[in-house]
Amino acid sequence: MSETLTLEYERGAVDADDPLHGELMALNVGPQHPATHGVLRLKVVLDGETMREVEPVVGYLHRGKEKTCETLGWRRFFVHTDRLDYVQPLLNNCAYALALEKLAGLRVPERGQVIRVLLMELSRIAAHLIYLGTTGIDLGAVTMFFFTFNEREKLYELLDAYTGHRMNNTYVRIGGVYADVDESVQAAIEAFLEQFPAKVDEFEKMLTGNRIWFDRNRDVGVLTREQALAWSLTGPNLRGCGVDHDLRKKEPYSGYETYDFDVPVGTVGDCYDRYLVRVEEMRQSARICVQALEKLEEDARRRIPGRGPPLRPAAEVRSPRLDGGAHPSIQDRDGHVAACGRGLRRGRVLQGRARLLLRLRRHEPSDALPHPRAGPDERAGDPAAREGPPPLGHGRDHREPRLRDGRGGSLMALAPELVAELEAMAKNYPQRRAALIPALHRCQEEHGGWISPEILEDLAAFFGLEPVEVFGVASFYPMFHLGPVGKHIVSVCHNISCDLRGATEVLAEVCKVTGAPVHGTSPDGRFTVETVECQGACANAPMFDLDGTYHEDLDAGRVREILGQVRGRIA
Repeated sequence: MSETLTLEYERGAVDADDPLHGELMALNVGPQHPATHGVLRLKVVLDGETMREVEPVVGYLHRGKEKTCETLGWRRFFVHTDRLDYVQPLLNNCAYALALEKLAGLRVPERGQVIRVLLMELSRIAAHLIYLGTTGIDLGAVTMFFFTFNEREKLYELLDAYTGHRMNNTYVRIGGVYADVDESVQAAIEAFLEQFPAKVDEFEKMLTGNRIWFDRNRDVGVLTREQALAWSLTGPNLRGCGVDHDLRKKEPYSGYETYDFDVPVGTVGDCYDRYLVRVEEMRQSARICVQALEKLEEDARRRIPGRGPPLRPAAEVRSPRLDGGAHPSIQDRDGHVAACGRGLRRGRVLQGRARLLLRLRRHEPSDALPHPRAGPDERAGDPAAREGPPPLGHGRDHREPRLRDGRGGSLMALAPELVAELEAMAKNYPQRRAALIPALHRCQEEHGGWISPEILEDLAAFFGLEPVEVFGVASFYPMFHLGPVGKHIVSVCHNISCDLRGATEVLAEVCKVTGAPVHGTSPDGRFTVETVECQGACANAPMFDLDGTYHEDLDAGRVREILGQVRGRIA
């Protein structure tokens, strides 16, 4: 709940005749502002450059990921967990995977757990580097931004070499990880960890004893232990208040109980304590990573000569399935929590039918306590819920060998003329894979407005990618359709601005005129109706997108007029 804070003056106590201070200005800062990142709006009252009133308004970011998972399917949701927090996507992968593994009764091999720990701690370091660099530049320590982002760039290179992506890695799989550690990448990680503690010392030399930094953090944003617990704070924010609670110690997962590390705890609960906690956590994360590498070396020495590694190297892994992994049968319901650089991530999922989850609940770091929502227990006894998912590709043999180098192979769904067009398109980009999005557009246009699993596989073969990578791109953007659609697509915006101004009535009228259900196609195959999160036309809400053209300031009459013209008659 927002609360108005009045500073230095009484409301309305302004001398109208004062030429400098006789008129106050009301101004919105955010949510579309570089400092608020789309999630916070500050309503301020200004007297020149002095803020007299500040009213924070929160709640601007809700992307509906929980419902996305429940409708998209638990196997295909992994690519979306990356986007929950782009600063540390691998930790989000692990939290979701741990919940599913607990439900399915799966035990991750020890080597897979060690690799997960290694990647999670590298991600934690990357997240804290973001904090240190951006906070430094906000408080005037511009040099710190470049120092920390230099180290983060090194981590990007390591993660890119290891997972194939700088961000949104989608590397974790149910039951383990995508592939084993390559020896060259392992050596690069060792080199990074060898020099990183000295870099942290350098950061502290610049900040910890710096009078300006100290004064701008000391006794600012003080949170008591009681307040932190009452507000369900987690992670460094909780430990900075003096609460010694770290899930890696209290409720170990992924083998954290076998690692030797310390948990830093603050004393005052101000910004300075939270800074000190994060700096020390970077040291401890590096310490854990060194131990993880030692465990990998020890495991390698235990292997039987002539036997391959427990996890195949990335270069040999060629999964023909869109989700790139096995499909365990989910029979029980439970949840799991993982500790992230910004706090806890709790993935809570309930059993559904073969491909769908009955319920997903993702708890944010400040909402990591069990949630009362639940599904009917009788679902656990539904035989259909334990069916294995049907094979993708509608009967095609997915074990058929396919060339992946982008130079050849049997492309079953793409016509030779289209392949030649895509080849010419790819030559316009510095990297071949960068042409994936325009290629998806072109394939969608060519194949009736949607992209089939066969097309996704052919594009993967064409670009030398894995099908799961192509699917991750296609499923992320709402402009791509992964199922059959009508000749005309009506996308009704249901963001808060549109909802408040009549989007529900507009949607009902669209369905009535077209004869199509929401997220469905009309019986005559002419219209597909869908809802989208936001079309960026809040000032002229409500609105919908019809075949790429915006129609704004809608009401029932306008809807009938626009769609009636498309149908060739006035409804």
